[in-house]
Amino acid sequence: MLLLGVSIVIGGLLSPRLVFQPVIYLEGDVIRGNVVIPEDMLLPDRVSTDLKANKLVSELGAVYDFDPQLFANTLSRIATSFDTARKERERLADLGKMAAKKRHDLGLRLFVLRQDIQETDKKLLLYTQFWTLTKKRLSDLIVGEKLNEADFLRKSKLDQDLFTIGNLINDLKEKKSRYQNDLKAYPQTTARGEKELADDLVELEKQKQLLVLSFFKALNIEFTDAEAQSALSFDFSDPSIDKALIELMTGLQDRQIIASKHELSSVEGKVVLRNLLTGGDEPFQNVAQFTGIEEAKDLARQRGSELFLDDETGKKRNFVILLAQRLLRPTVTLNKQEFENRKEKLVQNMSPVFFSVKKGEVIARAGDRATRHQVDLIQSYFDEMQKADKLPKLLGMFLIAFFSLTLIYFVLQLKGREQFSFKSLLLMSLVIVFTLFLIKGGMIVAETVSMRYTEIDLEVFRYVYPSVLCSMLIGILLGFDAAILTGLLTSLFVTMMIQGNLYFFFYAMIGSLVASLPMTKFDNRHSLLNHGLKVSAVNLPVLVILLLIEKNEIGAWSLPFFAAGALSGVLASVLASVLLPLLETAFDLTTNLRLLELSNMNHPALKGLIFNAPGTYQHSIVVGNLAESAASKIGANPLMARVGAYYHDLGKGDESHYFIENQPQNSKNIHDEMDPYVSAKKIIGHLTLGEEIADRFRLGQRIKDMIRQHHGTGLVKFFYNKALSAAGETEVDANQFRYPGPKPQSLEAALLMLADAAEASTRSIITPTEAKVKAMVEKVGWAILEDGQLDESGMTLEHFRATIDCFYQVLCSIHHHRIQYPEEVGLVTNRSRVTY
Repeated sequence: MLLLGVSIVIGGLLSPRLVFQPVIYLEGDVIRGNVVIPEDMLLPDRVSTDLKANKLVSELGAVYDFDPQLFANTLSRIATSFDTARKERERLADLGKMAAKKRHDLGLRLFVLRQDIQETDKKLLLYTQFWTLTKKRLSDLIVGEKLNEADFLRKSKLDQDLFTIGNLINDLKEKKSRYQNDLKAYPQTTARGEKELADDLVELEKQKQLLVLSFFKALNIEFTDAEAQSALSFDFSDPSIDKALIELMTGLQDRQIIASKHELSSVEGKVVLRNLLTGGDEPFQNVAQFTGIEEAKDLARQRGSELFLDDETGKKRNFVILLAQRLLRPTVTLNKQEFENRKEKLVQNMSPVFFSVKKGEVIARAGDRATRHQVDLIQSYFDEMQKADKLPKLLGMFLIAFFSLTLIYFVLQLKGREQFSFKSLLLMSLVIVFTLFLIKGGMIVAETVSMRYTEIDLEVFRYVYPSVLCSMLIGILLGFDAAILTGLLTSLFVTMMIQGNLYFFFYAMIGSLVASLPMTKFDNRHSLLNHGLKVSAVNLPVLVILLLIEKNEIGAWSLPFFAAGALSGVLASVLASVLLPLLETAFDLTTNLRLLELSNMNHPALKGLIFNAPGTYQHSIVVGNLAESAASKIGANPLMARVGAYYHDLGKGDESHYFIENQPQNSKNIHDEMDPYVSAKKIIGHLTLGEEIADRFRLGQRIKDMIRQHHGTGLVKFFYNKALSAAGETEVDANQFRYPGPKPQSLEAALLMLADAAEASTRSIITPTEAKVKAMVEKVGWAILEDGQLDESGMTLEHFRATIDCFYQVLCSIHHHRIQYPEEVGLVTNRSRVTY
């Protein structure tokens, strides 16, 4: 994932067109920088292309839409509208008849009531007289003395007639009363009926108006209020009207009617009729045959005046002419949008006219006044650059970055060194990306400066770019192997990014190689500046070679190039001095410069050791001298070995009385009365305490590793043997007397382990001689080697032999007593003074 992410970022940086920023020039502007064609190109010739487009557009012709169904639809609407109006008119006529009948019924009701009252009065008088006569006859019959059977029958009949007549009289009186009541209520009833009748007439009038409105709406024509009012009285039932209207419109349908003949004045060349029914085009050359809408209306008026000559009022004729004029629509309409669409499509499909330019051709020189032709060429060039497909280039750059970084990763893995961990690879990637970002920013600044100061050649700036910064930082932080690989890779990336040639790659590669070399003296921050000056010194002869090859001469004009080359190394060293402390802190790395700072004896951690454990402090100084001397012999880092030795026993400062070198001479050893397990725990615990102190003073991971590894996984043999003696036949767990490790993982840690053991063991010799010292050094050294403590450090037997010889020489110079003959040599040691 790290390689993929870094490759994507680098791929984006290496693609110059991804951040292409064109400069817009106008005619008469001063060209701020040479515009050089990077490759053979065909640039669009805008002027010639515009001329070609104008010619094609002029031949295109105006587009008119012709609707052949317009008249057919109009005739259909006429027939439908009149048919609907005729049916609606008949319905309204029936409603009018019903209203007239209602008006008639209202007037007849009063007459009928009065006549009914008169008839009832006549019948009532007649039946009253008949009732009186019958009553008299019955009275006369009753006055007799005795009724015979005939009289009795007659009397029964008279009684029955009298009863019947009485009922009839009552019915007539009731009917007369009802008629009289209706006559009294007649005014109120009449008013209600007249109101209903008036409402019906108003509704009828509204429906007539609605009929006219619907008629005009169905015809899809506009009308005035006066025309609508006039149409209310028109008889739609006459079929001759719509027939005459259809004949009049049919006579005009062969005309190609346009909205106005004035629009023909803007039409040049041919005209294209687009049939809206078929979608096809029909060329139409004679636009004079078009009929304007007003001309068509006049023609309708002329032909309509010959209709209904027998109509003296002229009402029908005028109505038909009115409808015909309103129904006329343009059958041919100018379609500007379609014309623009065809124009745009024609221009898009048209092949542009190209102008051929070759790689390296200067289409505009700095300082010149831009001509119209140059402005067009520059704009075409910038457009082509921006339209170029960026994805393939980006993908190619990504693949180059990915495979290059992957190759470096595997090469470093084959080295088998622990420092090339994920953190180291992350550091390398970060420094490479930062360097490329820095140079990308420098390119933008260079373009801006060269445009403002046209006398400065843009090519000069590429030799200022600090491409060696990556090699310088990686060389200091991770060593020469990583620096030379990342330097080569960065040189390649920078060359691709600035689109340089093989000669520039050679220039960047040589500078990176010099920057990767280890610094012989790195004891202060000024050492970085000296290193940068070395790079600058190498850049100058390289530049001489390149200028001779590329320019074929050296002159005053080349001074800016030399100044740029000299400034490049200095600039890289200044940037490195700023970035180095940040990277040291961020990645917890210990550089030689940091080691020099830690080698100061006034460091708080060492001062605490001086006061709390002076014996341990003296022991650490001697061990540091031994480790440094041996490191110089076998190619390890002498400064790392010496500084690591200074701090390797930091943990003894807090409990110094448990360690023999800090106990007074001839004093009682505190461990004599302690349990061997407790003693071993105290001795082993100085590693953990030392790491805690290292964390407190931020000494760095490498110093902590030296503290943890300088005893490896060895046994605290003195107390282990003591535990064995005290245990008798009881088994003793050796792991409780073993240091936790790990074993030394670097040459410097291995040297520290050997130096620590050699110094402690030789200090226990009562009468040291060269023979005794040599024998003791070899004894403890081989014991460590045979125990496998150096297996993971990368130390070879050659390294080991050189280390033992170096220790022997240094320790002999420290213990400068008389030299004894070999046969007199004794290896008597003071066991009570052994160092743990």
